[in-house]
Amino acid sequence: MALRVPALVLVLVLGAGRAAAGQGGGWETVREELGDAARDLVHVWVAPFRLGGDDLASLVILGEAFAIAALNDEAIRAWVEGNGHTPAVKAIRLFEEPRRVHRLGLTRHLIGLSAGLYVAGLATGSGDLREAGLGCAVSNLATTIPRSIVARTVGRLRPRYRRGAFVFEPWVGWRSWAYRSFPVGHGANSMACAAFLVERFDLGVAEPAVYLLATGIGLARVTKGAHWASDAVAGLAWGWAVGRGVGGRFLERAEAEGTLAGQAAEAHAAPRLYVGLRVEF
Repeated sequence: MALRVPALVLVLVLGAGRAAAGQGGGWETVREELGDAARDLVHVWVAPFRLGGDDLASLVILGEAFAIAALNDEAIRAWVEGNGHTPAVKAIRLFEEPRRVHRLGLTRHLIGLSAGLYVAGLATGSGDLREAGLGCAVSNLATTIPRSIVARTVGRLRPRYRRGAFVFEPWVGWRSWAYRSFPVGHGANSMACAAFLVERFDLGVAEPAVYLLATGIGLARVTKGAHWASDAVAGLAWGWAVGRGVGGRFLERAEAEGTLAGQAAEAHAAPRLYVGLRVEF
């Protein structure tokens, strides 16, 4: 089961790559874009080592938000359990499992959708579709791999076991799902993809809807009892930062390619003929 999605992705990419190669340049495109994707992953993973003074304010705000949520984790959990009839809780529960929308927070489904977009872009020659698919996949992988390591290492117990908000068993999460509460995974994954799309493309009025979808998926894990509120804050912020970082990399390449294309067009432009009249007295 675990190998089905990667195998399907590989088959789809190979098939579309061959079709695109028949039109010229298909394999070269795939090779270049996958190379850029690998470099984007490394760029995001080493980002913490590039933090400077300009990032201090953002880190302080995030730390304060997490601290406020953590200090109120048990109160928030009790309120959710006692107010399931309120419009706010009902709205969030629209994103809960087993509703299908929650799958947009699962890596295997996001990678499958991303591969579909990328393959469609190869088949139709659409750079936007390829970037949407590849960028979402990179953002998801850049988020979920280190987040999974952190969750298993920190070992925070999930709220549904009712032993309190501050039960930590470091390393136990490597062998028990119950100790993988921090940070939220569904929200981090969906938010990473959403933030990438917003950063890379002009979504117009759809931008708030994309963010609301990702936020709803993350908060639904709180109402479901799988995560604490502070887990959701950390996961959503994590995904947002990664998605924006990956989107910025895509934008830089697009701007560079646009500049080079403009310079090439100018260099190969047809010579202009100027006709003038000069009168001397």
